[in-house]
Amino acid sequence: MARIVNEGIAGELAGKLGGNVFARNRAGAYVRKNTQPIDPRTQAQIRARTAFGSMASQYHLLDSNQKTLWQTFASSVFVPKGGYAPGVLSGFNAFVSMRNAVRNAEDLKTPSIVMSNGAGAVTVTQGVFETPDTPPNNMPSAGLVDASGNPLDINFTEINCTYAGQALSQADVKIEPVFTTSPPSIDGLKMPEPGGTTVTSGFALYASNPLVQQGVFVNNPEQFLVGTTGLISVIDDGAAGPIAFDELTMNIIPQNPASDYQNWLQNNDTIEFHLYQITRAGIFRKVGSLMYTP
Repeated sequence: MARIVNEGIAGELAGKLGGNVFARNRAGAYVRKNTQPIDPRTQAQIRARTAFGSMASQYHLLDSNQKTLWQTFASSVFVPKGGYAPGVLSGFNAFVSMRNAVRNAEDLKTPSIVMSNGAGAVTVTQGVFETPDTPPNNMPSAGLVDASGNPLDINFTEINCTYAGQALSQADVKIEPVFTTSPPSIDGLKMPEPGGTTVTSGFALYASNPLVQQGVFVNNPEQFLVGTTGLISVIDDGAAGPIAFDELTMNIIPQNPASDYQNWLQNNDTIEFHLYQITRAGIFRKVGSLMYTP
């Protein structure tokens, strides 16, 4: 129902009238069609809403001291995947964000990881993520380290996709260490934490819809979480101690329903992929991005 906002003699309409809505913003008065929002209720949306409700309930079960720790962590330490500065999100947001990351990492874990050490392939064992009720003491202070604790730089160097019809069925992701003389020695992919400890790390692969480019911007660059690895904590090559690390290939099999990836293969559309490290408690660090055209 529209109402008249008195301004002098004529006044101004505000609200609904017939099939139109009358309103005002900073630019002045305007009219638009009265449309009803559509909720498509996709399987992905339903999963996300159910998970959010569960994690919100878990947060409300925390005691006051735990909630205070999460609020302090969010206000002074936590940097979410989107890269916002600490203090933008609340303790509740940080708790749900990290719990959701861990839930997805376990649910979408890829069945196969192959590492090369120059002499052939070695078997990689995937560890399990954590769901702590209290936040970590700090964010990981740096990227990966080798077996001696020295910085280990890696690049997201290659991705190859397999399709079933128009839907993505597998993404083979390759990362390689940066070195000048000999491959680094590692006993797992680890990140340092304050206090001299190290935490194991896994990976998460995100993808856009087929790209619609508008200038230099891309719509929905990380719309889908395609899949994850577990925590790469044990590398078994039949020998004790660290091994040389040449490259790591992750055969990521999408675990979401195929409907989430329909129509990914049309007219040689380009897809943008993003690779992140993810710690045992659900903290992200970006490795890199690649464009892929079938």
